[in-house]
Order: sequence, then C-alpha cells, then structure tokens
Amino acid sequence: MQAAPTGGQVDLAALEAEGDDDEVEVLIVNLRSVDVYRRCQLTVLGGMAPVYLGVSALETGAALELSQVPPSEWAAIADDVQVMSSAAVQYLRGRK
Repeated sequence: MQAAPTGGQVDLAALEAEGDDDEVEVLIVNLRSVDVYRRCQLTVLGGMAPVYLGVSALETGAALELSQVPPSEWAAIADDVQVMSSAAVQYLRGRK
C-alpha cells in the first residue's frame, strides 16, 4: 500500500485503488503505532445507520498500557492512532 499519511491527511482514492488486500506494508518506524491501533476498537453509535466516531482517548490509553509502550512515547503514538482512526472513519463513512 502506497498511501501514507501526510500532515494528518490520507489519500483515500489511493487506498481504494489498492483494493481490499489482507496485507498492509508498515514501515518499521510506524510498527509500534500500528500495534497500538490494532488493539483499539472504533466507537460506533448504532441506530438506523451506524455512525463511526473513531477511537476514544480512553481506548488509546488502555492500548498503550497493554502494549507496554514507555510513557515517554505515549503522546506521539496517540497522535498516530488518531490519524489512523480518522482515516478509517473517513473510509467507513464514505462507503455505502
């Protein structure tokens, strides 16, 4: 997958062009952030149609502790998780 976040934005068209692969290439510098994100669950409000809200700070904090991330890295990784969450929400809200 070639679509990488730039300034908090994700190229959704590039993601969709890649298809629904089961594998994603992750740079080694992002490995810990992706590991923490994988432990998180998106918050979804149910009803007539689901509303995707993203990953809560509480969820991110729990994932950081479970992943045994040093507290000195929490802020940077929490920011990365929010970028990934935002991309996931944009994608999920855009598909019908």
